[in-house]
Amino acid sequence: MGTFAKGADLREKRGDDNAIKVCASFDLALDRLSWFERFVMRRARASAKRHLPAASVCYVWESALPIGTRLENPFSKRLRYWVLRQGVAQPGQWFEESRNLGKDFLELFGDESQDVIPPLLGISIGGDSDNTQGESVSWITGISHRPLP
Repeated sequence: MGTFAKGADLREKRGDDNAIKVCASFDLALDRLSWFERFVMRRARASAKRHLPAASVCYVWESALPIGTRLENPFSKRLRYWVLRQGVAQPGQWFEESRNLGKDFLELFGDESQDVIPPLLGISIGGDSDNTQGESVSWITGISHRPLP
């Protein structure tokens, strides 16, 4: 369950906040990207001084966008959203989700990966309200996975 920051809108930089997201990060080879995206990733990795994933699928609970909406993050097309839940839940209301990460990766990044699923680097959980300067609250429990084929 969760509450959302006022003004959150994943389509815009100033509103790129959400109450909860679960992201699967993949080690997509840079040679699959356009020259510009390769340049951007190399610069980002150099400044971060760590290996940043070239592709992340983030499942989000969104305040207004319809369930099933898929879109690129307004800051980087290396991260793509998939809206699984929409609207505010009642206190104590829990939901269960099950996703096929490989299939969803191909849905969002298949054009770049040429239908090859790269290695999974990790799963991250987060929520944020830095762009709207608002507040958001969510709870999550019981994440598990089965290996990708």
